[in-house]
Formats: sequence, structure tokens, C-alpha cells
Amino acid sequence: IQCNCFDGFVWDQALQQCIEYTFCSENPNICENGVCVDVPANLASNGEKYICKCDEGFENPLVKELAGMDPNSVNGDKNFRDNTKCVDIDECAKMNDYGGKNLCKNGKCVNTLGSYICECNDGFSKNKDNECVDTDECQEDINNNLCQNGKCYNKPGSYGCLCPIGFNPSKDGKSCEDINECLESANCVNGDCQNTLGSYECKCNPGYEPVQNYDDNKLSCQ
Repeated sequence: IQCNCFDGFVWDQALQQCIEYTFCSENPNICENGVCVDVPANLASNGEKYICKCDEGFENPLVKELAGMDPNSVNGDKNFRDNTKCVDIDECAKMNDYGGKNLCKNGKCVNTLGSYICECNDGFSKNKDNECVDTDECQEDINNNLCQNGKCYNKPGSYGCLCPIGFNPSKDGKSCEDINECLESANCVNGDCQNTLGSYECKCNPGYEPVQNYDDNKLSCQ
């Protein structure tokens, strides 16, 4: 004898009974970027035989939740007409799906197959958690090439220079430039002003000697 089996079952001649059809065991590689999962016959409301449990970083475009299965881990096509597709999740385009979290703060999110990477902004570098963190340029400047004639201090994404008396920060703030005090006419009256690195000297006319005014710290010849 042979019985007409219900959907999801096949006739086993040796056992002389209807047994559950294990579609995935016969089609183990049917799910691209995922794993084939047999659908129990009592849950196959639309006659579906399997669903694809997608790998991390992939999803099925339409999700069907089946009773008795974890809807967060099992993804399947709504109508099971194209259930072999597990497509890449564009994490960069779905930032709002992650609680509004910016996946690449201080950088640019770039989608990859099954994941994403962060391309960091200038002044930032990736740590072991793929996050863009500030680079301390001052700490990395072991040869003291930054902020010559001044002191380097770190700031988010860059650095600045603290300049001593006699120097001003450059336009880009990345170095300290000597101030030419001799351009000020009030310096070295009755003498010749000679600029030096970070200061100046007065070469006084005969009969005059250089004197420092402690009120404004300027030199003059008296």
C-alpha cells in the first residue's frame, strides 16, 4: 500500500509510513550567505519547505516569523518564492536602525560584504574596536618636530602650539614664528634695533646705554 502524504511529508516504502521531508539535508548549499533550516510541517502554513538563516551581516529582504523559532535569528522570504537570498546588510545606510548610533563617529562609514569599515577623518585613527579615536600628535612626536620654538598640545583631530614671549602662532597654528620687535618704532629709541630669535637687542648711539622698561618690558637707549 501507499498513502498520499500531507505537505511536508514523503512516503517511506521501507517504513510504510509518511515521514517528514528533510529538504535541507538534500539541498545543504541552497542558501547563499546563510544556512538552510527545515520548516516543520505543522508550521508550514504556506507549504514552505525551508527558510534561510542568514549569516551575520546578511538578511532576507522580507522576514517571516514562524512560531517556535527565534524571529531575531531566522530570516525567511515572506512568500518563500525566493528564499535562497541572504543579501548584504548596508549597516551604513541603516544607522538609524541601531538606536541612532553613528557607526563611524569621527569618520566615514563604508559598507563591505557582510560588515562595514570606518575611514577615519584626519587626526583620527582606528582602534581595535574599529572606532575612530583621536590621535595624540604631540605624544607621537618623539623627535620634537612639531611646534618648534613652542610647546605642542593635543586637541580633538589636531594639535596646537603654545608659544612663549617673543613668538606668535603661525596662521595654521602648527608652529611658533619669531616676532620682529624691530618693526615697532617705539623700540630702541636713540639706537639701532637688532632682531634676535624670540627677542631683540638695542645697539645704542654714542652716549646712550640700553635700558629695559619693566612696565612694558621694552628696551630703549637712555
